[in-house]
Amino acid sequence: MSPRFCWLSLLTVSMVLTIGSFVPVVSRTNGTPLEISKADGNLVTQSDTENSSAREYFEQSRQALNEENYEQASELAKQALNLLQQSEDEESQVLAARTLYVIGFSAYEQEDYSTALDAFRDALAIYREVDNQLGQADMLWEIAEVYDAQQDYEKSRENYQLSVELYRELDRQSGVGNGLNRIGLTYYRQENYEAALSQFQEALVVYREVQNQLQEITVLGNIAISYKHQQQYDQAMMFYTEALELAQQIKNPDREFKVTHQISKLLYDQGLNYADNNQFDNAIALYQQALDSVQTAFEIVRTLEEPDNDKKALNTKRKILQEIAWAYRQLDQYLRATEYYRESLKTYRQVQERFPQPDLKWEASMTWSVADMLYEQKQYTQALNYYQKALRLYQEYKLSVDDPAKINAIKENESAILFQIGDTYKEQDKYSVS
Repeated sequence: MSPRFCWLSLLTVSMVLTIGSFVPVVSRTNGTPLEISKADGNLVTQSDTENSSAREYFEQSRQALNEENYEQASELAKQALNLLQQSEDEESQVLAARTLYVIGFSAYEQEDYSTALDAFRDALAIYREVDNQLGQADMLWEIAEVYDAQQDYEKSRENYQLSVELYRELDRQSGVGNGLNRIGLTYYRQENYEAALSQFQEALVVYREVQNQLQEITVLGNIAISYKHQQQYDQAMMFYTEALELAQQIKNPDREFKVTHQISKLLYDQGLNYADNNQFDNAIALYQQALDSVQTAFEIVRTLEEPDNDKKALNTKRKILQEIAWAYRQLDQYLRATEYYRESLKTYRQVQERFPQPDLKWEASMTWSVADMLYEQKQYTQALNYYQKALRLYQEYKLSVDDPAKINAIKENESAILFQIGDTYKEQDKYSVS
């Protein structure tokens, strides 16, 4: 079947539509590392077709796509395809392929992966028929992205690799580097960090050859996080430091923030590793370094006016403070533990003031911890206040839970706190209350 008839089947496709998110430079991945988007070509900016009506619908579909109106973009693109169905000239075929891209991208953003695959495959068939290698490379990339989103990493890698080979033939080095990075990310998501590192290192060589410093920073971060997951912390820090220096050199505060934030999380993870081995003094030293790093991130984020980054940094700070408190608790330094638990709660409230999204389970747990620390210091009146507050928080949290197992766990915590309240009254010789 010729591509001209293949893509006609899409005109009758009925899609369930939910609005997704659109990033003009497409970056559709969900892993933990800093990520790279394909920078080769804008698939919806080519020109020239003899069919002016089809082109008008296509241009309207592109505009709707850029406005994140995926339903409208898809419908307009289908009307363009309908007008092109009788056209056999190469320019009309290429326009059809570009229009199929709009349908595929719109479907992808709405997680309609079956429709997206059909559209991208039909576009690929057209590009092969007209021997457009760049179009083929781009469509293979998009097919890989769909498989990546479906966590079918074998098929994703296969298509990324095919696109890389074509980009290499075309001397599109940015496409080569981005493809290698994407292949690395698929290995990363499968926790095959050695294979991921191999691909990231190859991508790094390419980015340095073409002097793409932004992508170089990103892939340095990917290399670092891969080492981190193998607990090769010195290697990870070396690559993060290199990425940070480059971000500072090119004066890019967004990348500088991201790398600095990742460094704080690296130091935090190192601290956790020491804590797991009961080396609490070493853990605290690393946690303190992590706090310094996250404070630096705060100073950077103030220049960006990006609330989401501020929220990330605050939540990282909250976790670090919590772990410092825990480490001091294990060292029986209850006063210091109390200070850091309270500071963690204070940071949590700062998050809630700006980004209301209560985590009652966490707040109840931390409040309980403060109560325990005050109890250990024989500050019974304050301890009682915190125990009672923790109990109220667990009761409030329980109202939002449906899972019977979780409800039972909350009830066990409530019982433990009630027992502790009674014990605290006994320590005050208030037996009738206990």
